[in-house]
Amino acid sequence: MVTPPPPDASFTLWASGDATTPWLMLQVARDRPPFVFTDSSRRLAGGFELVSRRGQLSTTDVVIDIGGRWTASIRAFGIDDDALTRFASGLQLVDGLVVVDDAVTEQLGLSVTHTDQWAAQLLYGTVTSEMRSLTAQGTTITLRAAPGALDERRALLPFFTTGLVGGADRYTTGTLVATGEAIVIWATDGHLLSLTGATTPHRLLSIARSVRRAGAREWQQLLYGLHPDYRLGEFAEVARAGTGTDDSGAWKAGLQLAQRDGRTEYLWWWTWPDAPDISSSISAGRDLAGALTIETIVVRGATYVFVAAPTASAPNGAVVQAADGTATELRLSQPFPNVPVLVGVARVDTTGPVEVVIRTSE
Repeated sequence: MVTPPPPDASFTLWASGDATTPWLMLQVARDRPPFVFTDSSRRLAGGFELVSRRGQLSTTDVVIDIGGRWTASIRAFGIDDDALTRFASGLQLVDGLVVVDDAVTEQLGLSVTHTDQWAAQLLYGTVTSEMRSLTAQGTTITLRAAPGALDERRALLPFFTTGLVGGADRYTTGTLVATGEAIVIWATDGHLLSLTGATTPHRLLSIARSVRRAGAREWQQLLYGLHPDYRLGEFAEVARAGTGTDDSGAWKAGLQLAQRDGRTEYLWWWTWPDAPDISSSISAGRDLAGALTIETIVVRGATYVFVAAPTASAPNGAVVQAADGTATELRLSQPFPNVPVLVGVARVDTTGPVEVVIRTSE
């Protein structure tokens, strides 16, 4: 089953050449969920909150509400903050349509190179079939099939990925900028195929090489064998804070358990700065019981920092250092008595990069 993009959504890519030269993307849609960026930092410029992933400071995201339940998601490469915020300021909602001020793109020497409803359509093609499955390690991978030319997809990949490798064979691998997942694309039997998952490109490539067309009976068995393999479990509040008698500025965050294919998985959850009675969650990037884990989650108006460690090798705490010099001491606690994981959470409201120092001794 494939979920089509919203009919009123639109995507535009402006570029001055290939993906190594400045470019700008704009995705416009209605009723989008609040933005979430992992392993990122935020900064203020021109009244906008700009977000860049760690190690990818040349690429910047900004998400703005433009009225009428419309949201504009902008991603830019090689464009300075002043030009980017002028572009964002120029977006207007006129008679139910989002209008772009072309002055900024013209000054930057950018022109429209691709348009579609959804960014994913340029990345994967117009998907006609999609399948999710689990690897032996419990990683969810997604296989998509679409019509289209492989050369065209390969030409667009650099705008969405890093670390691209195109071997002598038909496979191209890389890492998605938006999610950090690995991706492999190739073509076979007249179909453009793509495989994505939270693993390494090398491991995903080995899986891609085993993909083949299912026989009629095999497909029926797959359909008959479908059953829910994911179950949400307990959740625990790890940290909270409040400023003011009316709970303004209040926030909570913590950990939630889940089960998939008999394995324990973990989700970080938090409340929204502008709506403290609403929470969201995201899967932790690794097995928290296996190694020390530090994850930053950027939302509008705040950065949440999650630190977790196995009880058998836990540090004596951590210090979260904000860009303005503020330091927050974290003491790790065990939210679930029967789960050997210690967790600490901090929220940083100031903009700028956040650093975490692990205390290995008192």
